[in-house]
Amino acid sequence: MKNLSEKFHFKTILFVSAGAFLYSLAVNIFLAPNNIAPGGVTGIATALNHLFAFLPTGTLSFLFNIPLFVVGYREIGKSFIISTVLTTFTVSVFLDITALIPAYAQDRLLSALLGGALMGIGLGIVMRCGTTTGGADIIVRVLRKRNPALSVAFLIFTLDLFVVVFAALAYREVTSALYSVIAIFVSSTVTDKIVSGADDGKLVHIMTEHTEKMAEAIAVGLSRGVTLLHAKGHYTGKEKDVIMVVIRRYQLASLRRIVKETDDKAFIIFSDATAVFGNGFHIQE
Repeated sequence: MKNLSEKFHFKTILFVSAGAFLYSLAVNIFLAPNNIAPGGVTGIATALNHLFAFLPTGTLSFLFNIPLFVVGYREIGKSFIISTVLTTFTVSVFLDITALIPAYAQDRLLSALLGGALMGIGLGIVMRCGTTTGGADIIVRVLRKRNPALSVAFLIFTLDLFVVVFAALAYREVTSALYSVIAIFVSSTVTDKIVSGADDGKLVHIMTEHTEKMAEAIAVGLSRGVTLLHAKGHYTGKEKDVIMVVIRRYQLASLRRIVKETDDKAFIIFSDATAVFGNGFHIQE
């Protein structure tokens, strides 16, 4: 079991590093040299790097994330933040290293498309490993915890809109904002395809002796609504609540981690949810 665990962790680190490397290549080869800002904290960092060249993009990005780590640690939890800090640090290091690679600065539209696609692939790989690059993801999770009625799509759109406007001001041209919108759209589309494959969901039933603690961990960690179903064991006659939650495919790794950390003896049933509507889902068979 120990060898299997070590193998798994090594594989995860390898994939996260690969995703971070591809993400940094997208920023430094295609986007930043063409005055195109990616979304999130990295977009702000690249725009500031344009204004103050002596400030490395990767270092800036990590420094901007530090206050978010503190807030996330308090609001979300230790486990999520630890993996996010390590991933964000890896991305920041690669951003500074790959800044030395010659850039492509011939066709800005092609740069926005290729940069967005490559960035999406990198982010998709990272998210498939059950972690994130921090920044906007932490902000969205914290705001959703305080006000579950807020739409994830609306929050992400608002944050990216702020980055695009900031980039336009930093680069002093509206065209930069337009190309940034293209890059962010392509990146989001590619990321979604990689992390979820087809746009389907998973219906999950969880039986545990720690129902309330588990339900709270899932609601906070995945920003998903949780339903408790009253059930009774046929053999034991014991009554208990069963947790029911619908998640997207890319959240499977995160859900398994949450369940294992909360109750490693929990019984879980996964099934495909090919038609789901409402609360962030629009999946039709």
